[in-house]
Amino acid sequence: MNSPATPEDLDMLVVRAAVLHELHREVDAEKSRVKAELSLAMSRGSKLTGHDPRTGRSLGSVSKSDPDPIARVNDPEVFEQWVREQYTARLEKQLVFGPPEEVAAVLLEHAPHLVHEETVIPDHVRTSALAAALKEVVPGTKRETPGATLSVSTTKTKAAVREVVRELLASAPFELLALEAKA
Repeated sequence: MNSPATPEDLDMLVVRAAVLHELHREVDAEKSRVKAELSLAMSRGSKLTGHDPRTGRSLGSVSKSDPDPIARVNDPEVFEQWVREQYTARLEKQLVFGPPEEVAAVLLEHAPHLVHEETVIPDHVRTSALAAALKEVVPGTKRETPGATLSVSTTKTKAAVREVVRELLASAPFELLALEAKA
């Protein structure tokens, strides 16, 4: 069991927590900057591998996706009209009910004013219509290709990467992970 921390120990833990918190933020910002730079430099579908310059060992890789185009609805009214015309046989009737508490007490036969029927476009028909929009001009849609994503992964032998990180931290001008006041 650990003994209670002295005020000096607590003070050092607070300093370490603050430094590590800020370091984490700086590392995240630098990682974002580096990924943005790589994303500009790399072409879609490409992959690069990074090696330790001292040993030549692979440390990890960066790959940039190459997503297929997708169709999105940009004018729902025009798209819905087109779907209703092109997929007429696949539309479905749907009952639309009034307030649930009233409908629960009354059936269609006894209170038809609470229910009306609408012809709706089911989700699977909307999906089919968007698939068609990838091959033909479909009113109310536009084709767009999503932005590529950049993925960073370390080698399967993560120990090699950890070793490099530890060496970098050890060569820092102060002992980061064991920040101690030196007298």
